[in-house]
Amino acid sequence: MKQICLNREFENLYCPITGQQVLQPDDYFPSPALNFIYLDEFQCFQYMRPELMAKYPEHFEDNETIKGKKLLKKLKYDPVFSKDKLIIKYGNLSVARLCFDLGYEVEE
Repeated sequence: MKQICLNREFENLYCPITGQQVLQPDDYFPSPALNFIYLDEFQCFQYMRPELMAKYPEHFEDNETIKGKKLLKKLKYDPVFSKDKLIIKYGNLSVARLCFDLGYEVEE
Protein backbone atom coordinates (compact mmCIF):
# COMPACT_ATOMS: atom_id res chain seq x y z
CA MET A 1 0.00 0.00 0.00
CA LYS A 2 1.32 3.39 -0.95
CA GLN A 3 0.23 6.63 0.69
CA ILE A 4 0.64 10.14 -0.61
CA CYS A 5 -0.03 13.21 1.53
CA LEU A 6 -1.44 16.37 0.00
CA ASN A 7 -1.45 19.22 2.52
CA ARG A 8 -4.31 21.15 1.03
CA GLU A 9 -8.07 21.14 0.87
CA PHE A 10 -9.92 19.91 -2.21
CA GLU A 11 -13.25 21.07 -3.47
CA ASN A 12 -13.16 18.46 -6.20
CA LEU A 13 -11.18 15.24 -6.38
CA TYR A 14 -11.18 12.67 -9.15
CA CYS A 15 -10.44 8.96 -8.94
CA PRO A 16 -6.91 8.33 -10.28
CA ILE A 17 -8.04 5.00 -11.77
CA THR A 18 -11.45 5.70 -13.38
CA GLY A 19 -11.31 9.48 -13.71
CA GLN A 20 -14.73 9.79 -12.05
CA GLN A 21 -15.32 12.65 -9.64
CA VAL A 22 -15.35 11.28 -6.08
CA LEU A 23 -15.45 14.51 -4.03
CA GLN A 24 -17.39 17.72 -4.29
CA PRO A 25 -17.49 20.45 -1.65
CA ASP A 26 -20.31 18.87 0.35
CA ASP A 27 -20.65 15.31 -0.94
CA TYR A 28 -18.83 12.22 -2.16
CA PHE A 29 -19.51 9.83 -5.04
CA PRO A 30 -17.71 6.49 -4.74
CA SER A 31 -16.08 5.27 -7.92
CA PRO A 32 -15.87 1.49 -8.45
CA ALA A 33 -12.16 1.69 -7.55
CA LEU A 34 -12.73 3.48 -4.22
CA ASN A 35 -12.42 1.15 -1.22
CA PHE A 36 -13.01 3.62 1.59
CA ILE A 37 -12.99 7.18 2.88
CA TYR A 38 -11.64 7.54 6.41
CA LEU A 39 -12.01 10.72 8.47
CA ASP A 40 -9.13 11.13 10.93
CA GLU A 41 -10.88 13.73 13.09
CA PHE A 42 -13.78 11.38 13.87
CA GLN A 43 -11.82 8.11 13.55
CA CYS A 44 -14.55 6.70 11.35
CA PHE A 45 -15.17 5.53 7.82
CA GLN A 46 -17.45 7.88 5.93
CA TYR A 47 -17.65 5.29 3.17
CA MET A 48 -16.54 1.68 2.79
CA ARG A 49 -17.31 -0.76 -0.01
CA PRO A 50 -20.07 -3.08 1.24
CA GLU A 51 -18.09 -6.27 0.55
CA LEU A 52 -15.13 -4.90 2.52
CA MET A 53 -17.40 -3.81 5.37
CA ALA A 54 -18.85 -7.34 5.48
CA LYS A 55 -15.38 -8.74 6.21
CA TYR A 56 -15.12 -6.68 9.42
CA PRO A 57 -18.59 -6.76 11.03
CA GLU A 58 -17.07 -6.25 14.50
CA HIS A 59 -16.11 -2.71 13.46
CA PHE A 60 -19.59 -1.61 12.35
CA GLU A 61 -22.95 -1.23 14.02
CA ASP A 62 -25.85 0.12 11.96
CA ASN A 63 -23.28 1.37 9.39
CA GLU A 64 -21.49 3.37 12.12
CA THR A 65 -17.80 2.76 12.71
CA ILE A 66 -16.61 1.17 15.95
CA LYS A 67 -12.87 1.45 16.65
CA GLY A 68 -12.17 2.96 13.25
CA LYS A 69 -8.53 3.75 13.96
CA LYS A 70 -7.90 0.09 14.81
CA LEU A 71 -9.56 -1.08 11.59
CA LEU A 72 -7.57 1.43 9.50
CA LYS A 73 -4.35 0.08 10.98
CA LYS A 74 -5.50 -3.50 10.37
CA LEU A 75 -6.19 -2.72 6.69
CA LYS A 76 -2.88 -0.92 6.19
CA TYR A 77 -0.89 -3.90 7.45
CA ASP A 78 -2.98 -6.69 5.92
CA PRO A 79 -0.72 -8.13 3.18
CA VAL A 80 -3.65 -9.35 1.08
CA PHE A 81 -5.74 -6.18 1.28
CA SER A 82 -2.89 -3.69 1.03
CA LYS A 83 -1.55 -5.07 -2.26
CA ASP A 84 -2.01 -2.59 -5.11
CA LYS A 85 -3.73 0.07 -2.99
CA LEU A 86 -3.18 3.81 -2.98
CA ILE A 87 -4.21 6.06 -0.09
CA ILE A 88 -4.52 9.76 -0.78
CA LYS A 89 -4.35 11.62 2.53
CA TYR A 90 -5.38 15.23 2.21
CA GLY A 91 -6.45 18.25 4.19
CA ASN A 92 -5.08 20.91 6.49
CA LEU A 93 -7.70 21.26 9.19
CA SER A 94 -9.57 17.99 8.99
CA VAL A 95 -7.75 15.11 7.35
CA ALA A 96 -9.39 12.47 5.18
CA ARG A 97 -7.93 9.38 3.54
CA LEU A 98 -9.27 7.91 0.33
CA CYS A 99 -8.15 4.38 -0.55
CA PHE A 100 -8.19 3.33 -4.20
CA ASP A 101 -7.65 -0.10 -5.69
CA LEU A 102 -4.87 0.26 -8.28
CA GLY A 103 -5.70 -3.21 -9.58
CA TYR A 104 -9.24 -2.24 -10.56
CA GLU A 105 -9.74 -2.84 -14.29
CA VAL A 106 -11.58 -0.05 -16.04
CA GLU A 107 -14.04 -1.34 -18.64
CA GLU A 108 -13.54 0.23 -22.03
